[in-house]
Amino acid sequence: MNQLAKNGLQVTANLNRLFPQGFPEYNSRNNKFFSRPNPASSVRGVTLPENTLVAQTRAGTRTNRLYRNASLNDLPDGVFLYMIEVTTTKPYKYYQQFIKVEDKLELGTKHFQIASKIPGRTILAAGELRKEGNKIIWNLGSGTYTRNFINQYGGNVERFKAVVRNSFKISSPGLRKKYTEEKLLNVPPTKLRKLLQAVNEGKAELYKTNPENSNNYQTNENLGNVLRGRHNERLAQGLTTVNTSGRKSNVEPPSVSKKPRTNS
Repeated sequence: MNQLAKNGLQVTANLNRLFPQGFPEYNSRNNKFFSRPNPASSVRGVTLPENTLVAQTRAGTRTNRLYRNASLNDLPDGVFLYMIEVTTTKPYKYYQQFIKVEDKLELGTKHFQIASKIPGRTILAAGELRKEGNKIIWNLGSGTYTRNFINQYGGNVERFKAVVRNSFKISSPGLRKKYTEEKLLNVPPTKLRKLLQAVNEGKAELYKTNPENSNNYQTNENLGNVLRGRHNERLAQGLTTVNTSGRKSNVEPPSVSKKPRTNS
């Protein structure tokens, strides 16, 4: 682990000039995050019912993919979400958080799951990045954080680009970095077994929404069992949602409790 990044990166940008109204604000105390997956392409081998929501909890964070207070040099090749935090008092220091994403539902790897929530720090920017050798391609792709911050500052994107460039340059000056507007999470669909396991362990929940009121939703107690049945059908046909090798798998997926645990 890069010791400099671990102890905080001394900010060289003029943050008071970039943020004359003060740092952007976001309530990151949420312990649950809702996303609406693409029904046809999010989970391998099945089509989710329309109006399905997937809720994830901070307790479900995939810590084995998490790189906390790290530098770009600490990361293996792959696709990541990143978050840049800064101390709220001078001398300002950046702290960089990264997590590797390997499936479309981003199970255990959402932005809200990597926020450190350490007192005295605030979030300045978040997005996606792809690392290939000494090349880094990054964007500001975070509707939860960066888009919210940009709106707070009247749509001015450049100040947030400046923050990311400054932080990445300090932590990893030897790497080649390029900004893009393109989405970078080109990852395969989530394995059904992984989704069912997360639901069974209380790390994710499946909801159905009222199409006339997207804020009106309730836990879908039957969907987990429906998906499990489809999983078993695929196994019976010699197909699998357990691995990508093309070989038949006889692994029995975990059962799904009828009353998923909820976290407030």
